[in-house]
Amino acid sequence: MKLWVLLVALFVIVIAILSQFCQPRTADDLYNIAIGFHASGQLEKAIASFDEAILLDPEYSEAYNNRGVSYATMGRYELAIQDFDKAISLNSEYAKAYGNRGIAYKNLDKIPEAMHDYDKTIELDPSISNTYNNRGILYLNLGFMREAMWDFDTSIYLDPHSPLAYANRAKAFTLMGIDDLAQKDMGRAIELGVEAKLLYREIERLKQKR
Repeated sequence: MKLWVLLVALFVIVIAILSQFCQPRTADDLYNIAIGFHASGQLEKAIASFDEAILLDPEYSEAYNNRGVSYATMGRYELAIQDFDKAISLNSEYAKAYGNRGIAYKNLDKIPEAMHDYDKTIELDPSISNTYNNRGILYLNLGFMREAMWDFDTSIYLDPHSPLAYANRAKAFTLMGIDDLAQKDMGRAIELGVEAKLLYREIERLKQKR
C-alpha cells in the first residue's frame, strides 16, 4: 500500500514538473525569445519567433518593429519597411519605429523619406540621441553644415559616449576647414571605439574635397 502511494505521489510530481515546460507560450514569451535570438546574431530564428508572436497577437507593434530591425540587419530593407509601416499603423506615436524606418529608407537612398522619419522621431521623442546623429549624416551629405553640426552637437549632448557622433562631427569640422577641432573629435571617437585607420582614411578623403 505504501509503495502504491509513493508511486502516485511521484507520478504527480513528474506531471507537475513537465507541465511547467508544456505551458502554452504567450506572445510576450515568443517576443522575448526573438529578442534573445537577435542579440546573439541568430536573425532567421529571431524572425521566426517574431512571426509566432505576431500570429498570437496581430496587434503587437513592438514585435513588428523588432522584426523589421532583424530584416534591416540582414539588408532586407523593403521587408523591414513593411514591418515598420505596420508598427506605426498600430501606434502612430511609436518614435523608434519611425527612426528605424528612417534608417531603412536611408540605406535605400530614399533621402526625403528618411529625413521625414528622423524629423518625426525627434518630434515624438527628442531624447533619442542616435536620431540626431543619423539626421546629421543626411544634412552633412546634403551640404547643410550648420544643421549637421547642430545635430551632432545635440547627439553628443544627449549621449557624451557616442563614438559615431564624434566621428561624424570630426568629418563636418574637416569639411569646414577647422582641423584642430576635427582632430580633437577624432581622438575622442577613437577612444570610444571607432577604428582609427578607417576614420583617418575618411578624414584624408574629405580634406581632398575642400
